[in-house]
Amino acid sequence: MSALPDQAPDRVLAQHEGVRNEVCRLAAVRCLWTPVSSYGALVDGLGRGTIDLAFLGGVTFAQARHRFGLVPLAMRDIDFAFTSVILVRGSDTARSLADLRGRRFAFGPQASTSGHLMPRYFLQRLGMDPERTFSQVVYSTGHDGTMRMIADGRVDAGAVNGPLAYAYLAANDSVARRLRVLWRSPPYTDYVWAARPELPPELRRRLTDAFLDLDLTIPVQRRALEHEGAGGYIPADADEFGPITDILRQRGHL
Repeated sequence: MSALPDQAPDRVLAQHEGVRNEVCRLAAVRCLWTPVSSYGALVDGLGRGTIDLAFLGGVTFAQARHRFGLVPLAMRDIDFAFTSVILVRGSDTARSLADLRGRRFAFGPQASTSGHLMPRYFLQRLGMDPERTFSQVVYSTGHDGTMRMIADGRVDAGAVNGPLAYAYLAANDSVARRLRVLWRSPPYTDYVWAARPELPPELRRRLTDAFLDLDLTIPVQRRALEHEGAGGYIPADADEFGPITDILRQRGHL
């Protein structure tokens, strides 16, 4: 099992460890956690067979499905109406996206759905092509990295996974408390647990059922779901990622 390295490695493991433990226990399968260094490495690992099951964003799922026929298993209840946010420092005078013209901007990794593809898509729909609108466009290594760049003054604003940003703010994180939300995107579909097609169908069914059986009334499972920011899991359908797949095709990325 693995997951997108969209935060520092310890934060990625902390987010998914509880669900990993419970899903593997319920499915009666021994699971090994395999951290990866990049989004591309996760997709490649699924193709090579060094990773069997992974938590992917919309972009990486579309890429892995296109290249290797990846099978979606389950999605969090929050993943059907996901959002990105644009953050600025709390002391910044900007009150609208228009106020960011001519300033420095950070996206997350280029293969990030919530940190790059969808914020870029929505900005362009608003007539704000990033390379023309901002004086500088840079890419971070993950959502926490983007927040740190804004807080430290290396950029003036940046795009981040919405639920994650709000969770950091609610926790009074030492970096996030220096920031505020300037803008939130319209909703879109993002994130899915998906498996290599070579996994036996019966095992995929057991894993899917294990995700769906996670129960908020059971304390250990409630804590696991809280770390995922979710109330539960529901079956995943590849068609949910049709819009993201279309955007990638239009841009020549599939």
